[in-house]
Amino acid sequence: MAFGRVVQLLVGKFSKGNETGGETTLDLSALGIEFEVTRSVEWYDNGAEITIYNPKPYTLNSIMNEGNSVILKAGYEDEGGAKTIFAGQIAYAVPKRNGKDVVLEINCVQARGNFYQLARLNCSVCFSKGKTVRACLQELCDYAGIVLRAGQGAFIDDPLAYPYRRSGTFTDVIQDFYEYALKGEGKTILYLDNNELIVMGRDKSIDLEEVYLSHDTGLLECRMERDESLNKVNFGDDPNYFFMSKKEGDVKPLERPSKEIDRIKKVRGRCLMNAAIVPNCFVDIDGSDGGEYDSVLAVKGRYIVTDCTYKGGNVGSDFTIEFTAQEPNGGIDG
Repeated sequence: MAFGRVVQLLVGKFSKGNETGGETTLDLSALGIEFEVTRSVEWYDNGAEITIYNPKPYTLNSIMNEGNSVILKAGYEDEGGAKTIFAGQIAYAVPKRNGKDVVLEINCVQARGNFYQLARLNCSVCFSKGKTVRACLQELCDYAGIVLRAGQGAFIDDPLAYPYRRSGTFTDVIQDFYEYALKGEGKTILYLDNNELIVMGRDKSIDLEEVYLSHDTGLLECRMERDESLNKVNFGDDPNYFFMSKKEGDVKPLERPSKEIDRIKKVRGRCLMNAAIVPNCFVDIDGSDGGEYDSVLAVKGRYIVTDCTYKGGNVGSDFTIEFTAQEPNGGIDG
C-alpha cells in the first residue's frame, strides 16, 4: 500500500464463483505488484500484464504449476478500498532474475468468460439469505469478468428471502437467478453479452451509473481528438483526385454533391484510479480550471467510455486510468 492505495491480487482456481478462501487461493497483496490492464468495448482485446516482485519459491512454484485464474483489485483506503478491475485467466507466466530480485511476469486474458462465449463458462454459486440482489449479480459478474450495469433502481437492493444455490453454465445460472429474484419485478429484464450485464427497470428503462470527472475529483488531463480520415467522402470516391495521371483540366469528377460529415466527438483523458470507470460507462467531464484557455482547451460534456487502461501497483508512483470516450450517438442525453 502506498499513499492510501490498496492493491489486492489473488491467484487460484476459484471453482465456486469468486469464493477466494481455501488452500488453492494465494493472496499476493503483500508483495510488490505492478499492473497494466486493458478494458474495451471490444472485449476480445481485454487483458492484463502483471509483474510480481520477489515471490517465495513455494508461491512461484504454485503459480507456475497450479494457478490458472487471477482477481485483481485496486482502489483507495478512504474510498471503500480495493474493487475488482480485472478477473481473468493466466495465459502464460515467465519467472526471471532481475539483478538480485526475482520477478514473475504474468500475461492474462480477460475473464474466464470473455476468452470464449459465456455459454461455455461453468460456475457454481451459493448466496445466503439476506444478501442483496445487486451483491449477487456483482459477484457473478466479477467471476465472469464482465461489467454490471445495474442502474439505481431500488428493487435491485432488495435482500434475498431464501438462500440461493445453483450450478451450471454462466448463462443458465443468470437466467435461473433472474427467474428467482427479478422476474416478479414487473417488466424487469436482463441483457447479457460478453462484456456486460444490463439490468433494465420495470418500465424497460435504465438509470445508468455516471462518473463526474473534474480536476477536483481525479481528472488529470483531457483533450479533444479530431479525426479527418473520412474526407474521401467529399471527393466523391473518385481516384482521379488522388493520382496525377491526367491534366487537371481533363479530369471530370463524379457528379456528386459534397457531403458534410457529422463526426462523433471523441476525447482522450487520464484520471486517478477509479474502478467505476469501465467500458460503456457514462462520464460527465469538466476539464476547466478557470484560466483564459478554458473556452478553447477545456473538455466539457457527457461521454461514453469506449476503452480504458489501468496502470499502477503498490510500488512506484503511477495509479491512473487512461481512457477514450465519445459523445452519445446523435448527441442525445443518455
